[in-house]
Amino acid sequence: MRWLPRMIDRARAQSAGTLGEYDFPTKVDGYLLDFFGIDVDAFVAQVAATPNDDELAARLLARRDRVTLEGDIEALNERISARSPAGDPEREAEFRERLRATGSGHTDIATYFQLLALEEHHEVVG
Repeated sequence: MRWLPRMIDRARAQSAGTLGEYDFPTKVDGYLLDFFGIDVDAFVAQVAATPNDDELAARLLARRDRVTLEGDIEALNERISARSPAGDPEREAEFRERLRATGSGHTDIATYFQLLALEEHHEVVG
């Protein structure tokens, strides 16, 4: 799950008081928490109790009440990756301002996933 490591890192940072300018939990984190059937406090407790990220991911998947198919995980990844501000003028304005603030000159960025990649100086995909 491509989003889980970031959520774990932010949970660890929040617990350590080093979250800085990042947010936790985010809207995307909410999707993951729902997917795993766990609330944020229980998740933070699991993070604190499990220093190994792979072991934590296995524990979270074990919480599912049915077998988790690859398609379930891929559908969640696609849902998160496709999030955009389209249709919400306030969020569209905020999105455009964040995009301008990157100084990248990009005009083809349409999703929060792409914007986050720019803001974190990663390769923009899609």
